[in-house]
Amino acid sequence: MNDPRPAALPFPSQGTGILRPGRWLALRALVWAVPLLVLLEVGQRSVQRAARSFGPHHDGPFALVSLASAALVALLIYLLAAYVIERRTPYELALRRLVPELAAGLLFGTAMFAVVMGVLVAAGAFELTGPTAAPVWHHLAIALESGVVEELLFRGVIFRLLWTAFGAWWGLAVSSALFGLAHLINPNTDILVVLGLALEAGLMLGGLFILTGRLWAPIGFHIAWNFSESYLFGARISGLALGPGLFRAEPVAGAGPLWTGGLFGPEASLPSVLLLSLTGAALIVVASRKQRSSAAPADLPQPHAQG
Repeated sequence: MNDPRPAALPFPSQGTGILRPGRWLALRALVWAVPLLVLLEVGQRSVQRAARSFGPHHDGPFALVSLASAALVALLIYLLAAYVIERRTPYELALRRLVPELAAGLLFGTAMFAVVMGVLVAAGAFELTGPTAAPVWHHLAIALESGVVEELLFRGVIFRLLWTAFGAWWGLAVSSALFGLAHLINPNTDILVVLGLALEAGLMLGGLFILTGRLWAPIGFHIAWNFSESYLFGARISGLALGPGLFRAEPVAGAGPLWTGGLFGPEASLPSVLLLSLTGAALIVVASRKQRSSAAPADLPQPHAQG
């Protein structure tokens, strides 16, 4: 069987296992999503629980080792599931593209958050002080674990399997909405924050996945964004204060939550939502135009299901 992926816009490879083309493909993809999500979540949380049993020092280098190990286990579970259950080579984690695309994502995520903070400081919504020495381990550990695991869950599983079942637009919309809703468990979250995250993170990270067909750029962007927000600029991240950072970004008294993001952090601010949403939409447009120029169908690729 020929590979259905256009060169410019890779279609999720289906393999010869549970996602093989044919009857009931959409149902099989949806059913498979549930145990795969559970395996990833249970696997990485089991590593974290095991690490906690070794001692109470979780804010130093041990925190980085612990959460990096959890992220690595999640990656291994995903790869094993692709090879054994889906019977395919996981194109979305192609090692030959790891270094350039991860590096591009890291640089892009750092630059984008720096632009957001620049706008907020220039607008008088935030005051920036520093730099001061601050331990990096906890910030780096949280950024690494959340960047890897959340991208595997929301782009690698939910987006990819919905793309396989119903097409890229459904995958993008549902994975974005679920990503926003998942943050309802975070402190200082409300429905406006959920909508903002669904738009900005869903479009940006989904756009990087659509454009490259791989997870390395979204993972790099996610890690860099979180690390920049919590450590480089010392701001709240997803409703949490992770401790002192290199700089300290504090909302200016009188600046409304529309500009500051309130207690959730600057990622919920209007400039952040607008910048990331528009940039993510632009990435998707670029991917669609590349696909059309490669003589692919006008819409994003659809699964070749039968029945």
